[in-house]
Amino acid sequence: MRNWKPEDRAQTNEAFNDLVGEEKARLAGFASSAGYGVAPELRGEAIKYLLENPEVQETAGWKEGRRYGGVEIASRHALDLMKTDPSSASSWVKSLPEGP
Repeated sequence: MRNWKPEDRAQTNEAFNDLVGEEKARLAGFASSAGYGVAPELRGEAIKYLLENPEVQETAGWKEGRRYGGVEIASRHALDLMKTDPSSASSWVKSLPEGP
């Protein structure tokens, strides 16, 4: 994805919102865990979706207790956002469901 054109990334961000079921869970798992190349907006939406829908976390490849489980991924994303846009980071964290 890091080699994609900006319009291709934007299209993927839009498509994520239209997906359902396993397709959405798998894309969310990829987008939330990819080391680079995924737009921060998509990563944030993917993480939020998986935190709000724990029943699809296993399909997405999220397993608590493993390296890079949900809490770790969300924390890393928040810290990455803080480096460039602290206000967005704060808003994003506040939008998450309650939990660890």
